[in-house]
Amino acid sequence: MVNQPVRPVFGLLLLLGIFSMAPGAARGQWNSKPYQQWTAPEARALLVDSPWAQTREGLIKGGSLRPPDAEVEDTAVTVRLCSALPLRQALARLKQLKNQYDKKSKSIQGAIDAENKPVLECPACADQYVVTVSPGPHSRNSANMRFQTMLLAQLKLNVFIKNEKGETRELVDFVKPQSWDGDAMFFFPRLNSQGEPLISPSNRTLIISFDPRLFGSFPPILSRFEFDVAKMTINGKVVF
Repeated sequence: MVNQPVRPVFGLLLLLGIFSMAPGAARGQWNSKPYQQWTAPEARALLVDSPWAQTREGLIKGGSLRPPDAEVEDTAVTVRLCSALPLRQALARLKQLKNQYDKKSKSIQGAIDAENKPVLECPACADQYVVTVSPGPHSRNSANMRFQTMLLAQLKLNVFIKNEKGETRELVDFVKPQSWDGDAMFFFPRLNSQGEPLISPSNRTLIISFDPRLFGSFPPILSRFEFDVAKMTINGKVVF
């Protein structure tokens, strides 16, 4: 099972207001300075559209219970590779900014740093890849609420993480979203029986996929996310 401290960490996303901006804003600015100097738009952008986060949008098709002329509705899903340190740094920075960290005394800054410590250290991230699924910015529907009634055994057959060679890791733990705007959290072991990680600098692509049937009437475009490994590699090491 997952170490408990990691479970509430990623639930801070909405509390910190990351959805108040559109994907792409301030993209790429985060990597030019330490996270302690990031602006709120830079930190938020990293959590929605970056080497470790992708947001997809689509329209819900009218179902059998909807009248033929019913208005279609927008939905968006954001998938994040939350075991990547830059994402956790973005969360920590947003908490700093929410509490006006830069203007506080050293003692208050120390208290905020202590609260951020579990976010930055993330004990579970040392041995596991952590992936979250959340409603995207301005989504009118929550596709990830489909996960609220699902069991781990069912998800093991329908949620996959793999590289471009087809090598996979089995889902080992799952945390259900606790609200309409909450995160569904998925945990996969980093290493195989030979002690090898799923993703190394020699890989090209990380793939997160969900069986489209998990989402019912939601668009199939929300079911497969591909991440460029080269963009996640910093100083010769894959950061995830």
